[in-house]
Amino acid sequence: MCAVDSQDIGDSEREILLSKILQNENTNFVVTHGTDTLIETAIFLKKHVPFGTVVLIGAKLPEVFKV
Repeated sequence: MCAVDSQDIGDSEREILLSKILQNENTNFVVTHGTDTLIETAIFLKKHVPFGTVVLIGAKLPEVFKV
């Protein structure tokens, strides 16, 4: 949906994700997300999604740990 590095994800991108979730007829979602800001997005969605389940899938190794 955003196709940006998770370090560049802020509340404006989270609002876009929230809008897509709330406008969808489904109640369960799987979102691929970089690990750098995955926790912040999870907290944001927990506060704003009143139904269903949202699963965030992160990378195996955060970008900050790559050599």
